[in-house]
Amino acid sequence: MRLLSAAALCALLIPVPPAFAQAAAGAARDRLVVSPAWLAQHLHDPNLVILQVGEKATYDKGHIPGARFGDWMQLHTMDMQPGALTLEMPAADRIREALESFGISDGSHVVVYASDGWWSPSTRVLLTLEYAGLSNVSYLDGGLKGWSAAGQPLSADTPLARKGTLSPLKLRPVIVDAAFVQSHQGKAGFTIDLFQRFKEAMATDCVENLRNTSLKVIQALENGNLDCDDACPNGLAVGVGEEYLRMAMGLGEQEYADLIK
Repeated sequence: MRLLSAAALCALLIPVPPAFAQAAAGAARDRLVVSPAWLAQHLHDPNLVILQVGEKATYDKGHIPGARFGDWMQLHTMDMQPGALTLEMPAADRIREALESFGISDGSHVVVYASDGWWSPSTRVLLTLEYAGLSNVSYLDGGLKGWSAAGQPLSADTPLARKGTLSPLKLRPVIVDAAFVQSHQGKAGFTIDLFQRFKEAMATDCVENLRNTSLKVIQALENGNLDCDDACPNGLAVGVGEEYLRMAMGLGEQEYADLIK
């Protein structure tokens, strides 16, 4: 499954010195992303909750020991009526109920990881946890594939069902609705950029690998069918044609050509 989401993001524009911004970004990544080695050392932490986001059949076949199946369908609305919005955030009580069903409590350290190339759904789960106000949340670098590549074991045993206990959620203002976006278009101090997050991620995580990768991978990009697991070790999936990739990064044809050569 290959998904690329473009969320409308509104951010207050505050000038930040480049060196400070790079240092802050590095520190933030270190807090958010954990390695297979780190997770292997902490598998038996009493407050650890591991969620695998991907195909259920893959989870049943083999997952990180102790991991639960993180059914991301519980964490968004899916109204299939004509004209209805989909992938909307559910009400706070519904989110809380779903997270508790995953075994998450107030003191949990939640580690999310992707299987089957489900990078977009798994990071959507991460966003939902942030929105729900949970502060101790991490993302496994490389997902299930990275775990296996590091020589770590898999298990087909399903953990015993254990419901968590969460206090009423204190939602963080990281999500806006269409009315907010429409009312802030053109206003000073706000920018609305559909591709900003995707562009930044691709520029920092994938493009350096694309510069040094083989002609075979570049050709796969041009054919529109690259599952970027190998080209982007941190797990960002492309699965799009080169023309879409170029537009998503906001680059002209020559700029893109110069970037990947």
